[in-house]
Amino acid sequence: MGQKRHVNRGVEKRCQCKRSNWSKCPHPWTFRYKPRGRKRQQFSLDRLIGHHVDSRTDAEKHANRIRSEMDDGTFNPNRGVVPASSTGSTLAQVITPFIDRVYKKQNVESWPDAESRLQRLSAFVVCDRQLGDWAIESITEDMLETFFESLGAFAPGTRTKYAQLLKRLFLWAKRKGYLRESPISDESTIKGQKGTERRRRIYPEEEARLLANAGPRLQSLIIAALESLARLGELLALKWQHVDLKKRTLLIAAEEAGARKTRKGRLIPISDRLAGVLEMWRTKVAQKDAQHDLYVFGDEVGGRGQSIKKAWETCVLKAHGYVPRWDRTEKRNALSSESRARLRMIDLHFHDLRHEGGIRLLEKGWQLHWLQKMYGHASLAQTARYLHADEFVLPDVMRQFERKSAKHGAVVVQKRSVDHRPVHHGESTDGRKPALH
Repeated sequence: MGQKRHVNRGVEKRCQCKRSNWSKCPHPWTFRYKPRGRKRQQFSLDRLIGHHVDSRTDAEKHANRIRSEMDDGTFNPNRGVVPASSTGSTLAQVITPFIDRVYKKQNVESWPDAESRLQRLSAFVVCDRQLGDWAIESITEDMLETFFESLGAFAPGTRTKYAQLLKRLFLWAKRKGYLRESPISDESTIKGQKGTERRRRIYPEEEARLLANAGPRLQSLIIAALESLARLGELLALKWQHVDLKKRTLLIAAEEAGARKTRKGRLIPISDRLAGVLEMWRTKVAQKDAQHDLYVFGDEVGGRGQSIKKAWETCVLKAHGYVPRWDRTEKRNALSSESRARLRMIDLHFHDLRHEGGIRLLEKGWQLHWLQKMYGHASLAQTARYLHADEFVLPDVMRQFERKSAKHGAVVVQKRSVDHRPVHHGESTDGRKPALH
């Protein structure tokens, strides 16, 4: 006998809560329906109706009414009134339209991250109540600062993203009439933090150990990151249609997820070393006719490659003489605490390959504005700061100057004695009378 099939009737919730708790969780109901001969409609019931719908029974009543209006052609999607401050809208009710209108509607790629961060904010407990259940007008700066302090174990960059998101949320809520003033003041401790700048170098001997302990796909990605200065997501999204081995160029199209950080494509030259890697992978493509649409560093059939996190962590540990151990009791395929501590001591990220490749080109004499194009940075100052140009370039310039000086010989400056006697008319500076012509 088969399992019982759940029927949503077009009403469901898009949250991490269990289905049995949907009537109790603060997240909004989502309604989906496709009228005959028209496009499928999907929206939040809270946003459409103007207040939070609690139970499934009420959600289905509203859905049945809206469904009949769609069939009759009398449905007005703009009738929902934005909740004013007097309605006492909760934080959870405000988060839903904020994500829908600011992130999803504008097709911002980072909306899943923003949504998960705001869910963490909504689930944070203050005075025995989740913040999502509090009326947004009653949320104080102290509550938000307490939540921000709970993120102390997060990386500085992540904390900065939380700070930016919180400020953007409450400013948007003020502009839309959900509250009178944002609780986050200029003196608040909810501020971005500047992370520690990476100065991790990867010297040839360490690179050789990494390549020796990596599989074929990871080997190629390591070389590609060093030679092209591309991000991991950009390499995984690279297709053969963007590679021109005759002209020795590849295009970072910035079209797929993981490759749209700069939202602008860039053309990168292919070095001899990278050309050898690409030639090897091109010969392994089985479907020659469909090669144009296949991924360069994809799976066996040319599909989009999966995460390399486990392969990279294993490679790094083995390259430094440590056999990784895995703990499968709590989380599947997770490193043990001992292996994780060893990995933190090694302190090597895949993104460091992109940094190392730029430093090597800088040491070979590449100009910063050339590297700016390779990296896709918005400004030359960003590239100089990213590569620590003053730290790596100026000492090298001094060494080159000293080598050239030693090659051509030192310039000896001879001191001459100077006579400070006053010079009379018709007399040279050395005291002798001028010759007559």
